[in-house]
Amino acid sequence: MAVKSDFEKIRFYKDSAEKMKECDEKANEIDYAEAMGVFRNATTEQRYIFALSKFEKLGDYKDSAEMVLECRQKSREAANAAVYAEALEIFNSLEVDLSKQLDKFSKAKGEFERIRGYRDSEEKIKQCNERIKEIDNKKNEAEKIEKRKAIMRRTIYALASIVLITGGVYGIKCYETFKKDTYDNAIKAYEDNDIEYTLPTKNQFYNSHIFTHSSTTII
Repeated sequence: MAVKSDFEKIRFYKDSAEKMKECDEKANEIDYAEAMGVFRNATTEQRYIFALSKFEKLGDYKDSAEMVLECRQKSREAANAAVYAEALEIFNSLEVDLSKQLDKFSKAKGEFERIRGYRDSEEKIKQCNERIKEIDNKKNEAEKIEKRKAIMRRTIYALASIVLITGGVYGIKCYETFKKDTYDNAIKAYEDNDIEYTLPTKNQFYNSHIFTHSSTTII
């Protein structure tokens, strides 16, 4: 206080020393009232720490020492409350993707573990572990299904390739057989002077030949 500095200049004059003490008392009253105001309106860790610093400067004035302890306790509670709120928000958030769900519960678990003993954090940690295990099982099952699908797709592609290759080779053989049979039958009809004989068409030959030999050829 500026007034106190004036009295300090004349500390030995009349009651200047006493007035200096009164100035200190008034200054402490003002600082104490300000610290109490900060404390009463505090809702966050930072504000409680700010109030704590003000009470620490007051030393043993009134109950300042007790208020330091009170501010320290309140700051811890506020910090825990903030972590709990954030962890709970993560825990309750909605995610469809399994990987994102796994990340979500792992992160929430980590936050709850920071404040063990606060409210129902232990129960929430247990729930996170259960959900993480459940999601892991779902992911493993989904991966197994995808692997089976991939194997089936490869098998189908392989079989389709075999059918196409076999069909192509068989088609060539059928055509060669068709030409040979047509020639042989035509020669026989010529030699027998069978003018009524009609050679089968290519499609007729293929159809009869395929139905007769297809199962054997595919095998």
